[in-house]
Amino acid sequence: LVHFQHLIHTSVGLVDVARAAGKATVVTCHDYWALCARVQLIRLDGQRCAGNMGAGCLPCVKERAPAEIPLARRLGQVAPGPLGGLAEDMRHTPGAPQAWQRHAEEYLDLCEREEVVPAAYAACDLMISPSRYLRDVYLESGNFDPERLIFSENGLRSDHVQALRKTPDPEGRLRFGFVGSLVWYKGVEVLVRAMQRLTSESCVLHVYGDFQPGSDEHHAELARVADGAHVEFHGRFDNSKLSEVHACIDVLVVPSLWVENAPVTIQEAFLTGTPLLVSDIGGMAEYVPDGQNGLQFRVGDDEDLAGKMRRLLREPGLLQDLSSSFPEVKTVAENAAEMEFRYRALCNRAREARSTAREFRASECARRGGPVDAQGGDLLLLRPGGAFVEYDLGHMEPGAVRLHLTLLALGSEGDVEQGGHLSLDGVEIGRIPAFTADGCDQRPTLSFGAQLEAGGGRLRIESALEPGQSEAHLRIVRLVVDRAVGVVDTAGAS
Repeated sequence: LVHFQHLIHTSVGLVDVARAAGKATVVTCHDYWALCARVQLIRLDGQRCAGNMGAGCLPCVKERAPAEIPLARRLGQVAPGPLGGLAEDMRHTPGAPQAWQRHAEEYLDLCEREEVVPAAYAACDLMISPSRYLRDVYLESGNFDPERLIFSENGLRSDHVQALRKTPDPEGRLRFGFVGSLVWYKGVEVLVRAMQRLTSESCVLHVYGDFQPGSDEHHAELARVADGAHVEFHGRFDNSKLSEVHACIDVLVVPSLWVENAPVTIQEAFLTGTPLLVSDIGGMAEYVPDGQNGLQFRVGDDEDLAGKMRRLLREPGLLQDLSSSFPEVKTVAENAAEMEFRYRALCNRAREARSTAREFRASECARRGGPVDAQGGDLLLLRPGGAFVEYDLGHMEPGAVRLHLTLLALGSEGDVEQGGHLSLDGVEIGRIPAFTADGCDQRPTLSFGAQLEAGGGRLRIESALEPGQSEAHLRIVRLVVDRAVGVVDTAGAS
């Protein structure tokens, strides 16, 4: 078994390598990289994206004008085929302006990324999300199987963390704290601006994190904004001193602008008995329900944050109430026990799959491209326009196999022609003759023979009737791969 903690900076192709070697595969989704090339679904102008922006991702990735993003996204939605064709032509047109050729190349690279990266994650036997929110975002994209994408919190090392008694502030002030990286999307500027609204209050903000205002522009801006407020920058600290740091903080603030998944700082606050103020989005809101072990504020809104800070200053007993119900934090040992159970189950399934038949629901494809629509929970409809799906058979032993492909034609779509062809590792193995429903629903199952070679096993199904020729529709129900020699039941087939 191979467990990928991330595929960034390695290669998404490693999943296929592992599967071709007959290994079960697991990937933990620590962020949004399978959907967002910038990892965090947030643009440089601070705008958050609900999901992948398609062609609109290009100006974001290339750090061009943010105003271009909605228009580019719309163009990609309404004319993906013509836009891709234009880019292909531009890339190969002699004498075309170099800048235009570069933009075409960048667009085609982005289109490839939007197919290849999600497909690599989807090809894994198990995907793990440490927050329910991130799991929902992945599933809303329509690229992943909900049965193979599970929620499971990360285990946390806790041997260096303990809930020490809070040492009172010498001046009797309420102490807010921030612990983490001082990068813009962590929202520290929002927190500092909130402190500017509290200069007459008896409170102080302690900021822990590498602070280099002499060489970092954002750090210099933080120092400027903090001028005159009760803010103290302490720089970095050794992680073994985390308990001592929290002993000098009454409330931890997590003001991130991006949609954090499962912030470790929140779990560390639970371990040290420190209530929280958090942005009201993503894993932060999930881990800290408003009024339970902390308060939420509108993300990016320093006025609302200052208002919540005043509540803690002025409402007797509120801080104590928020400090009385911290959830249990999963330990590394508990997480390891869970993972061992999953590993054993997956390895057993991988061994069985190498020697027995395998059934794929249509939606269990390893990759798809072009106009492919998910219908219901399992069906896929390939439309004309370069549609294809690919299934990974690399986990099966080499040798002769039979492929049994079940399709669905609806009687109400009598004028919709279906058909296509199949290829295995780039070699055509069969064609699906054009047919229509002819007035009643039909579920034909077609059988094809093929030879699986060691290290191969990529089955591609296309809606083109012949390679590169006219195209039809194709609605796929399931694919069964076994080593039987006989012909399957084709009752109702065209």
